[in-house]
Amino acid sequence: MSIKINTDITESEQESSFMNATLHSVTDLMACSISIEPIYPPQVTTQEEAKAYLIRLLQPLSDANCRIDIQIGASRDIEDELKGLPVNVSEDVMGGFWIVNRDDDVDGYFGYQRCKVINDHTFIFKRDVRDKETVVRKIDINVIDREAALKGFEYDSFDDIKQQSPDTANQIIAECWFDNSF
Repeated sequence: MSIKINTDITESEQESSFMNATLHSVTDLMACSISIEPIYPPQVTTQEEAKAYLIRLLQPLSDANCRIDIQIGASRDIEDELKGLPVNVSEDVMGGFWIVNRDDDVDGYFGYQRCKVINDHTFIFKRDVRDKETVVRKIDINVIDREAALKGFEYDSFDDIKQQSPDTANQIIAECWFDNSF
């Protein structure tokens, strides 16, 4: 990490070019803007996890007499995605799940399949079924039969998936296993 400090930037320049910073007075003759962008670890996916991470990260600044106020909520991108979703699906998305499929049938029933990454080999999948029940499964790809999980899908092998989609191969295997469990 680095700390970058630019000097000789007037208050009006700070206001116009450093929009997401906090502008404050050091003295009557000096203004300062501060911007902090934490680099979140990948396991931080919910608002509560972000809150806990930021408290640990910023506690030394608070102890050093800095006032810190933080607001956490849905991003604009997710606000649009949440419109029109059932409440349980919206809550899951805000809790770190992402929608991987929208299932619909001829009767107009819509169900949403969701996934939350726990670590590089463990995933939680949820799927709504017709009677409004939600099926939840925690899948560790180190425990399941990977090749059996691929039955009925166009993949030849786990190695085939790793070649096609190296960053998401584990999640794809878990999703195949989840889909085959119905």
